[in-house]
Amino acid sequence: MTRARLPVLPSDPQARTIRKSRTSKWRAASLVAVHLIIAAHIAHWLLAGRTVTPVEPSEAMAFAKGGVVNAGLIFFAATILLTAVFGRFFCGWACHLVALQDLSRWLLEKAGIRPKPLRSRLLAWVPAAAFAYMFFWPALWRLWHGDDPTRLHGTELTTSAFWETFPGLVVAVLTFLVCGFLAVYFLGAKGFCTYACPYGAAFAAVERLAPLRVRVTDACNGCAHCTAVCTSNVRVHEEVRDFGMVVDPGCMKCADCVSVCPNDALYLGLGRLPLAAARPAALSWGEELTLGGAFLAPRERR
Repeated sequence: MTRARLPVLPSDPQARTIRKSRTSKWRAASLVAVHLIIAAHIAHWLLAGRTVTPVEPSEAMAFAKGGVVNAGLIFFAATILLTAVFGRFFCGWACHLVALQDLSRWLLEKAGIRPKPLRSRLLAWVPAAAFAYMFFWPALWRLWHGDDPTRLHGTELTTSAFWETFPGLVVAVLTFLVCGFLAVYFLGAKGFCTYACPYGAAFAAVERLAPLRVRVTDACNGCAHCTAVCTSNVRVHEEVRDFGMVVDPGCMKCADCVSVCPNDALYLGLGRLPLAAARPAALSWGEELTLGGAFLAPRERR
C-alpha cells in the first residue's frame, strides 16, 4: 500500500511567523497629527472667536441644501479627486473615524477579542443610500421647488458658530461606542467604513479609477501574511493571485500588507486599472437577505 505524500510546512519558524508592519507606527503618527490639527482648529476658534468653517465632509451638505460653498465642500471635493488618482489614502491615513476604529480594535484585541470581518454585498449598499440621502435628496427637493440645485447662493469660508453643526456630548459618546466598538465588534475592523460611512461610498466609487494600488511580483508564494494583517478586510493574497493587484475598493492603502510580505513581493505602484475585475461573493443571497432584514427590523418596529 502506498501513502499519499502531503505537503510539508517549512521548518524555518521565520517562514511561518508574520513580521510586524513597519508602516503601522507611521500611520498611527499620521492619525495623531490629524487630531492635533483638529484641536488647533478648535483652539483658534475659542481664542479668536472666528475661524475657518469645519473641514469636514458632512459640511458639504450646505451646498446640496442651499447652494452654499464652505471649507467642508472644498475639502470633500479635493479628497475625491485625490482618491481618483492615489486611492483611499485619506481614509487610511487621515480620517478621524478610522483612528477611532483602529483604537477600538486595538483595545478589543488587548481584551482577547479579535473581531472577524463581515462580508456582505447587500449591506455594502447602505453607505451609497446614506450618501444619496445626504447629498442627492436635498438637491432634488430644491429642484422640485423650482430652485436650481447647481446655483451658487454664497460662500461661508469662516464662521463664529463653529460648533453649531456638531453634536452634543451625549451623541458624541454614543458615536464613539457605536461607530467604534460596536461597529468593529459586529462588522470587523473598519466596519463603519464598509457598511455605514456615506463619504466612503464616494471614495470607493472613484477608487476604482485609481492607477496607484497594491501590486504583486512573481516573488509571491501565497503565504497570506498580507491578508492576515489587513485591517481593511481585503483578501489580499487572493486578489493579487487572481488579478495581479488589489481590486477591492475598500483598500485604504495602509500598506501593512506591503510591509509584512516575507518575500517583498507586494508594492504600491502605477499600472493598468482593475475596472473589469469581479470578486466572488462570500455570502449567498439568502444570507444577504437575512442580514438585510436584521438591519431593517428595528426601523420597522417603530
